[in-house]
Amino acid sequence: MKTIVFLDLLSHADMHLPFNEGLLRVLLAAYPKNRIRFLATAGHAANLKTAFDGESRLVFTAIEPLSVARTPQAYLPWKGRPSAQAALGRVANALTQDDVKLAVLGGMDANLLAVFRDNWHRITKAPLLFALHSQLEEAMQWRSRNPLIRYFDFYANFNRRLPSNQRILALELGVKEEIERMFPAQRGRVLTLEHPVLENEWAPPTPWPTGRALRVGFVGHCGLGKGFDVFARLAKRLSGPRLEFHAIGRANPNAAGVDLTALARQPSPSGLDRPEYLSALRNMDCVCLPLPKANRFVASGSIIDAFTAMKPLIITRNSMVERIEKKYGAFGYVANDVTELEDFVANSCKTITLAQCQEWWGNIEKIRQSRTADKLAKIFHEFAIN
Repeated sequence: MKTIVFLDLLSHADMHLPFNEGLLRVLLAAYPKNRIRFLATAGHAANLKTAFDGESRLVFTAIEPLSVARTPQAYLPWKGRPSAQAALGRVANALTQDDVKLAVLGGMDANLLAVFRDNWHRITKAPLLFALHSQLEEAMQWRSRNPLIRYFDFYANFNRRLPSNQRILALELGVKEEIERMFPAQRGRVLTLEHPVLENEWAPPTPWPTGRALRVGFVGHCGLGKGFDVFARLAKRLSGPRLEFHAIGRANPNAAGVDLTALARQPSPSGLDRPEYLSALRNMDCVCLPLPKANRFVASGSIIDAFTAMKPLIITRNSMVERIEKKYGAFGYVANDVTELEDFVANSCKTITLAQCQEWWGNIEKIRQSRTADKLAKIFHEFAIN
């Protein structure tokens, strides 16, 4: 029996669990006659395994993580490259008995990208997909001035053409087009898999409020990069009998100076477990994400969680949001910038009608239905690499 391999060498125990579960379900549906092997750190593999009790075709294998992953040393090529090469060796040992049909690397830093790109053929001739999380967006924000480091960094490696049996896997609409526009070497080398929405987490819409405050939620990491300061400022200005503002997620140290006094719910210092997070999200009426900067390359877990919980979004415009809206229809209010978003929340949010919500809920349901494991599995077969 051939094996489909899914590797995650970067995620800690609780990181990317919803996406990894979603992708495993897609792979199980796409390849019903194949074994699926998932390799990750022991804690991550153990946490994910609980979602797949009784699935005999899915094999979980613990693997030692990168020695310098997620540390300041990781971006230095003379530190990170040996770490990635050692990880490749551990992967090769773990797959000794497998006849690999396809592999997906779930996230990569510059060194993993370079080492797997150049040496994957030493393990197998099977196609390899590099699933892109936030690494490219982060690389676009800062680069070292040192020419040696710049030559080996993520940005430079990302713009080097992949072998014919390797592809970048973009995890949301609009990302492929942005990549191919900015990185000519990747033209024809990017595939799109719309971010899965886990069916076992779906919730019905919350009855639209009459006689109580509209509950507006900010979800995910509560940091400045996602506009949490704008959300808190809106709460300070507008909280009252008609509007409540709730922060549902982990507090970010970079927002330590933000005034939280007007929030009905404040960020959690240690984060929330998934059931508690989903329960709090389901209690909201809508989700507000005043992103101060257009994220072009990151599939937003916060947006996906809003769809999962059937929550209309009040959000700033970017290429990803535009593509989703163009394909499925309006799923909330899309503002051109933060100023316009603030104006909507202040003047129009509390006058949203039930008819508007029903239209948004209908389109969110279309999004959810199109991103089930069975639907995405059909698309996955288009990923055959010649």
